[in-house]
Amino acid sequence: MPDPTRANVFKDEGNALFAKKEYAAAYEKYTDAIREDGTNAVLYANRAACSLNMKSYLDAVDDSEKATEIDPKYSKAWGRLATAAHQLALYSKSAEAFEEALGTLPQENLSPAEVRLKKQYEDGLNAAREAETRGTSGEHLVVSRGGLARSEAPFLRAMAMKEELIASGEERRTSSAWVILGAYQEFSEGVQIMKQLYTASTPDETFRSALDGLANGILRDERAFYMDSPHWTKIFNRQVLMEIHRYGAWTKESTTSIIEEALKLQREKGWDFVRPALSTTVRGFIMRGFLGGGLHGDYGPGVEYIGRALEILDWGRKAWKDVPIVDKGTIFSDTFTRGVRRLHIQTLMQAVAKTEGGMRELLESLLARADEILRDLDTNPAIPWGEHDPGFVSSFYIYPRGEALAIKGFYHRERTRAMTSPEREDYIRKAADFYLQAAEVYPEDDENHVWYLKTSLDHLWHCGTPLSVTLPMLERIRLGAPKIRKIWEHSSLALQGRDKSIRSYEMMEEDIRAGLARGEFSMDQLLMPGPPM
Repeated sequence: MPDPTRANVFKDEGNALFAKKEYAAAYEKYTDAIREDGTNAVLYANRAACSLNMKSYLDAVDDSEKATEIDPKYSKAWGRLATAAHQLALYSKSAEAFEEALGTLPQENLSPAEVRLKKQYEDGLNAAREAETRGTSGEHLVVSRGGLARSEAPFLRAMAMKEELIASGEERRTSSAWVILGAYQEFSEGVQIMKQLYTASTPDETFRSALDGLANGILRDERAFYMDSPHWTKIFNRQVLMEIHRYGAWTKESTTSIIEEALKLQREKGWDFVRPALSTTVRGFIMRGFLGGGLHGDYGPGVEYIGRALEILDWGRKAWKDVPIVDKGTIFSDTFTRGVRRLHIQTLMQAVAKTEGGMRELLESLLARADEILRDLDTNPAIPWGEHDPGFVSSFYIYPRGEALAIKGFYHRERTRAMTSPEREDYIRKAADFYLQAAEVYPEDDENHVWYLKTSLDHLWHCGTPLSVTLPMLERIRLGAPKIRKIWEHSSLALQGRDKSIRSYEMMEEDIRAGLARGEFSMDQLLMPGPPM
């Protein structure tokens, strides 16, 4: 039986915690209150406010929508829905909710608090409309999140090398060309499916999932992403909606609700129904997270979307561990889940990098997730090369290790920002070591190999390292640069100044060798070019 009295007690406790900015604890109190009275819109709206402050935007949307269903005239619920939708780059939904929020306010004789809300909602509505306009009129042809023209794409370079790679056999099976080629082929297949469906007047029984190829390609290597039409986003959104409708996928429910409904669907209709529903749900979350960060530069929602996909995968792998993959679906395979973990830590790293001060709790989460990937790889060694194309093995067994090690380097670098010597120097050395380990994982023709060598050297310079160590690394960077340009001459990283940085180190090597020849330097000398970190 509902108990409004107990619900109010929990609500008051939640309000007190919220006032002290203890949002997680307040969230739990509002949850306790909802268990006692699930018909109170204020409780859902208050819990949504907690989620907003914790940047859990999907949960904020869910609770705000529930509050507006209970009380369609609840202004603050509409405002919180609009705010959460904007953070998730759902600008049309945000604008509609802000309009609803404004419609609930009195037309005249507004109180001071209502005047402030009106101004807040009007500003939010204008921002949502502007963002929505940018999202439609601002589309252009790109191949990556860095804005690279398609004609310069690394995957086209890789395609041109395919016959050469095949002829070279095992000698070149670790080439990054195989990685980007495999990723591009899967992603491109997804693009072609959604474009064919878009031009068809009525989808027929030959309907195929575009999300399969799109998500698979991104999980193999996100550098395969491209947009080849000014209407790409429109076509993609239409495709997603059709797949959601066709397969009965979930879009806005909480993870807990999705799991409960998936179990119910499996019991009532079987694997043939729950498998595509979960696959579409998970792949949809992955793509929404990837696109939200890449196209809008808002990595917080990306972390949440991809994290939600991981929650479903981790649950299913445990709950259905004895169910064959053919029944529960390939999304629960080791490789698919590992690919999602890799994408998640990459997105989380971008979110941390954009957060002032790095946010210690996010950094610690990042480190824990990187270690999780490394443990997984140590426990599950790579499959034989012959079982899949070479790019598959690299994408899901080799590159995730490099990514995780680089993340550990990033973690130690970020920690130094709040440190003083000698602890700071120790962390700089650890960062250098992890970046070097990451560089060693990648093949020599992948830009990440040279880039992480350079990043490792950046740190070694600043913690007192002799030329006997740094000069050979300068040489490796110089010798590696031509190898990466064959494929990665025009990449997003290149557009961000990669080659200028490499060239500066090539010139530095020339100066150091000249100084050694003149007797100005010795191999045990410590050099620190540039400003300290």
